[in-house]
Amino acid sequence: MSSLELLKNKVRKLYHTHPEVHVNVSINSPRVRLTNEPAVIRGVYPHVFTIEMETQGRQTLQYTDLLMGNVEIVELNSRAVSQ
Repeated sequence: MSSLELLKNKVRKLYHTHPEVHVNVSINSPRVRLTNEPAVIRGVYPHVFTIEMETQGRQTLQYTDLLMGNVEIVELNSRAVSQ
């Protein structure tokens, strides 16, 4: 299984564990620059996934962004989300 497939499976698993799983997203790309922004994964598709953030609204990201290091996703536990 390739690295890209492993990343896709990780995002799918986060999404399917709970529909509103909260993640911490760091995006470093020309169109959006965010660090440690809480977000919710809203959908997973074959080549992209969507997240929703309070400050930026919905963003569509490619799995290759994860592979290239332009996007980092870290799952937040329920305690960290509520604080």
